[in-house]
This record gives sequence, C-alpha cells and structure tokens, in this order.
Amino acid sequence: MLKLVSLEELRLGNNNLEKFPLVITEMVHLRDVSLVYNLISTIPEQILRMQSLENLHLDNNYLTELPEFVIQQLPSLRSLTFSNNHLSWDQDYVRECFHLALIDFSGNGVRTKKGLDSFGPLVGRNTLRRKGQRGLLKEPSLLKMALARST
Repeated sequence: MLKLVSLEELRLGNNNLEKFPLVITEMVHLRDVSLVYNLISTIPEQILRMQSLENLHLDNNYLTELPEFVIQQLPSLRSLTFSNNHLSWDQDYVRECFHLALIDFSGNGVRTKKGLDSFGPLVGRNTLRRKGQRGLLKEPSLLKMALARST
C-alpha cells in the first residue's frame, strides 16, 4: 500500500463515501481534510490519531451526531465545518470549542435566539468566528456563550 507520510491536505469531496475513511487517520501530518458532499454518518474515534489536524470539513453528509472528542481532543483543530447534515444542536460540550477560529453549523435545524447578536456578529446565520479572524466575536468566552445560546 502507498504511504503518504508527509501529505498535509486531502480533499475527497463528492466521492459517495459511506464511511469516514480510516486510512486517513494514519496520515498523522494531515492538516486539512475535506470530506464534503459524501454519505458519511459517523466520525470514528480513530480521528484522534490526527493530532496535526487544523481544518476539518464535513459539510453535506449524513452526520447525526458530532462526537465530543472531535472538539475536545483535537488540540490543533481551528476550523470545523459541518453544515447541512442531520445534527441537532443541544449538546452542552459545544461550549468547549473556544479554541476554534471558525465553526459552521448552518443547515442543521439550528435556530438563532433573539439577542444572540449582542454577543458578537454572526457570519452567515450559524457561523461564528473568533477574535483575530474576519467578522468576529470579541473574545473566546463570548463564542462559548453564543454557541450555548444557539438552539
């Protein structure tokens, strides 16, 4: 089997993948993974091997749950997009995502409560950006509050 030891970016969108490809979890130097427009319904715990992962794009799949470990145990993760899946946004652990610069959860049946704008600007309707990025919330604690108030 071909070993892509130093691969840093991988885009596998529009491939009708039904499962998260476990082989990519062995590519520990990957920083940017895009699996958009597939048929993926779960994220395996093996993703924790990818400690260099900075950007994970899972938009337009069939995810019904975003496992806690994705947000809490991938320390390099800065951008997480999972728009247009089948997720509900009622999990308390999302408050732990203060280390993310961008999180996009649009198209998952999430509604923005009135008054959320007082915590900082929303980009798109359900995209939040942290300080230091374009169009941001003022500080990470506000990001946590904004996410906690999104239902």
